[in-house]
Amino acid sequence: MRFRPRDSWTSGPRVLLGLLVLSLLPGTSSAYFERLQASARATSFGGAYSAVADDASAAFYNPAAMVAMNRAETLAMYAKPFNIDGYQASYIGAAIPREGISLGAYWHRTGVADVMSENLIGLSAGRDLLPPGGNIALAVGGTLKIAQVGFAQDGDADYGSQTKATADLSALLNVTERVAFSYTVRNLLEPEFDFVSGNGGTSLLRTHDLGVSYRWNPASTVAATVSQNAYQEWRIQLGGEVWFQEVFAVRSGFVEGDFAGGVGLKATSFLVDISFLTNAALGVSYEVALRVPFGDQRW
Repeated sequence: MRFRPRDSWTSGPRVLLGLLVLSLLPGTSSAYFERLQASARATSFGGAYSAVADDASAAFYNPAAMVAMNRAETLAMYAKPFNIDGYQASYIGAAIPREGISLGAYWHRTGVADVMSENLIGLSAGRDLLPPGGNIALAVGGTLKIAQVGFAQDGDADYGSQTKATADLSALLNVTERVAFSYTVRNLLEPEFDFVSGNGGTSLLRTHDLGVSYRWNPASTVAATVSQNAYQEWRIQLGGEVWFQEVFAVRSGFVEGDFAGGVGLKATSFLVDISFLTNAALGVSYEVALRVPFGDQRW
């Protein structure tokens, strides 16, 4: 929260990868960067995270939320989307909250081994407009992103790679210490990737995310978002978590009829998050993340 206290495919033949790649090829019915998650905790929430983000993944989900972090943090995440051999995703990032402008950076990579890859690099900043201290606090943020898509050469076919720039903007509004509202608009510049001549290319479309979170006690949080996916289809995401003795967390979430869940473990100097996300057509995705806070606590 924003306020500061005042006192199944386990293995598959090559044809599966081929079908996966065909679904990602440029065209009006496909989109790049369509299933990105940067945090196992966020996945456990069903993706309903933009009004919750208080860790290093805030640079990705809502850069305005970096100002609410209690401490600087690094985050490394590894994922097996749908548990398909050769298909994997990873995220590494850091966020440093400061009294002036909070800063963050990340690198998200998704790909199929020896077939294709997607890289997203972001540099984020956030700052207070209405600092904590009253009943309302407001912060804004933004991210400059470099998006790169590349295909491996296959015989005579060589699609090469393309790199484009875009940006995100976000806001976080806290009303009392328990309720937060968020808004994020992604891919303001809507860059287009065109690998097949005459196919019209595929744009990284502008999307919107509106979120709300409610913390009814220090250990329990629920959240919801209404957001667009990479095809600009609207979806509702719901999630929540409960901490036990500030050591062990249980989380669950829902998105588009699919179920998510996970756990969190907190040690003295690091946190581990583990999550899963079901998909009726493709199977189950698994993620694990390591979060390492550093520096002095802010309050």
